[in-house]
Amino acid sequence: MKFSRKKTVEAYKKKGCNVSATCSAVGISRQTFYQYRKDDNVFKQELLDAEEAIIDNVETKLLSKINEGDTTSMIFFLKTKGKSRGYIERQEVEMDVDGDMNLTVQFIE
Repeated sequence: MKFSRKKTVEAYKKKGCNVSATCSAVGISRQTFYQYRKDDNVFKQELLDAEEAIIDNVETKLLSKINEGDTTSMIFFLKTKGKSRGYIERQEVEMDVDGDMNLTVQFIE
């Protein structure tokens, strides 16, 4: 089957930006898909736009859950978007190397 950028992008959107499902839907190989993405900047940008649209959609749904009072969604949001305000889980590690090149590692909780 001949490659059609328009049909491939439409299928990519419908298939949730899944490359395998898109290739099956339009009858091309993954190799063909990736070659066109590499060679065609318009195609590449259309694929990126589709991926961004999915992220926008999921963010909207996440915000809806937050507005409904879903605690898990709130925690996830703060851990990802609130890092600069201290909403992050991290492990601090102190390391020391002595003169004999012995390494001492201490995990701080």
